[in-house]
Amino acid sequence: TISITNQYQYNFIQFLKTICSIKPIVMILDDIQWSSTECNQLLLQIITDIHLQNNCYIVATIRNNDNEEDNNDNTFGYELNHPLSKFMKRVQRISNQQQKSISS
Repeated sequence: TISITNQYQYNFIQFLKTICSIKPIVMILDDIQWSSTECNQLLLQIITDIHLQNNCYIVATIRNNDNEEDNNDNTFGYELNHPLSKFMKRVQRISNQQQKSISS
């Protein structure tokens, strides 16, 4: 299934590139705290693809667990051991690297 997943991700990226070459798009992703590892990998590929960076914009929502008290150990409003926490840290690190390369 890994090769099927990789093929799907490749095809989806190519589809986005085709659409974005015609007109910029905005993708709205709701409740990404429920996203799978494969979806997070695809989203990371979209975010880091140089051909999509200026024409593909992503708005994502994350729902906090309303039952938990807010504390300083939370990152982006959810637990540090949540799978999305590692993903968001990677996105933040990539974003910081891109900003540094732009300002250099």
